[in-house]
Amino acid sequence: MKKALLIYSLLSGRSHPQKKINKINKALENEYIINSFMCSDDIQLFSLVSNAKKDGYAFIIFLGGDGSFHHLINALMKINKEVRLPVLLVNNGTLNDFAHGIGIRNINSSIKALRQNKIKELDVISVNDKTYCAFCFAAGKYVDIPY
Repeated sequence: MKKALLIYSLLSGRSHPQKKINKINKALENEYIINSFMCSDDIQLFSLVSNAKKDGYAFIIFLGGDGSFHHLINALMKINKEVRLPVLLVNNGTLNDFAHGIGIRNINSSIKALRQNKIKELDVISVNDKTYCAFCFAAGKYVDIPY
């Protein structure tokens, strides 16, 4: 049975992730061995994603919103392309703009995408070779105002 690495943050969104984690585990229990890790900072996130392939995982399940996903993108871009794993995004944020933009409306659409093997490669923006973003970049006086 294939292994999946589930990463979540308690800092993202307004909801508690445990209900979604339980639903994912229940939906995929006959298909994957899922190991869950609560991630509290970028160093831990980098360690998890950089060692995931070596640790035998087939892909990463990521529960988070736009901000948490930004941190995941940065961790992934800092490791060699050869050891990056596919990511199944499960929206768990406040707005989830990125997830909605790629058709992930809820946990069921995430699981459906996995079962249909829908893999999308993303363009990623590099900003001064220091940070990366996947769907928006802001500069100027009012960048603290998201909408």
